[in-house]
Amino acid sequence: MVRPLLKAPLINQLLALAGVIIVLENIILAVFGSDYVGLQVSFPVFSIGDVYIKISSLIPFAAGIVTLALLWLFLTKTYTGLSIKAVVQDREMADLMGVKTDRVYLLTFAIGGILAGIVAACFAPIYTVHPHFGAGFTLTAFVIVVLGGLGNLLGGSIAAFLIGIVSQVTGVIFSSEIGEILVYGIFILFILFRPQGFLGVKVKA
Repeated sequence: MVRPLLKAPLINQLLALAGVIIVLENIILAVFGSDYVGLQVSFPVFSIGDVYIKISSLIPFAAGIVTLALLWLFLTKTYTGLSIKAVVQDREMADLMGVKTDRVYLLTFAIGGILAGIVAACFAPIYTVHPHFGAGFTLTAFVIVVLGGLGNLLGGSIAAFLIGIVSQVTGVIFSSEIGEILVYGIFILFILFRPQGFLGVKVKA
């Protein structure tokens, strides 16, 4: 399914993957129904002054740090990871150098699925789960990728932390809606004035 899309225009790839998401969501709806499901898991709570923090809220943060470190090591210290970076930068040149680009694309797709599974496992004890659970996170992830710079792991990490801080602080002071407005307002400004993101490099066509 993925291979025919590799040479297709980017907009076609995005539309096709959006279609796959819709199909998978409806399969889940047909099999499991539309009920919201929550895990009955109790986690301890500790306090710092007047601030109470649930251990369950720290699990995604800790898992994210560990996963990010492992992903960075994989992409920078292994032959397979360097092959992925080479294909992203110049597929034709990587092909000429003997990199099996088709396998790299399939492996990258699989790694993305594994990372999505890790996210789901971390958030399932915190939120109620339903077939459309990932929609909001998908949009947030897209904003992070754009702000950080496409293909830039460090930029994406910085963008993720900043978005989290801005949305949470604004949500506490004002409301969660104001936080979302501010985040997407920043996103629009980046699209208009710095589309390459924080650490991305502008490339001449």
